[in-house]
Amino acid sequence: MRWHDFEDPAGEKPALEGAAQKEPNNPEAQYALGTLYAYLLDFPDAVECCKKAIKLDPENMLFRSFLAFAYAKGGDDENAIQALTKLAELGAEDDDYYVELAISAECGMDPELARCHVEKLRDAGKEELAEIMGRWLLRSY
Repeated sequence: MRWHDFEDPAGEKPALEGAAQKEPNNPEAQYALGTLYAYLLDFPDAVECCKKAIKLDPENMLFRSFLAFAYAKGGDDENAIQALTKLAELGAEDDDYYVELAISAECGMDPELARCHVEKLRDAGKEELAEIMGRWLLRSY
């Protein structure tokens, strides 16, 4: 599995929408449609498809990293941080290519919101998770 590339996004859209509708319980179909929507800069629909994929396959790191990416690119910093936190909780590694892509989307994020989230994790006694999120969220500030 990987993030999808599209040569003709508009042309592929009807087929992917049909596949996702025909197989609503297929997480890969939902994910593929979500990546298409993101490619078309339709981040709200990308997020919804990705949420469906995660509901069907909650441990999938690729789906979760894409969700963080879609939230961040759509300007929803708060949910992007939450998605990245869940990714870290599930054991994603810094050097995971898909994690790196998700984190790179955070570069335009509100740094105060990121710092606040890291401090909330520390206050909750989640020091290890706070360290990971600090590396991921605050590295460019």
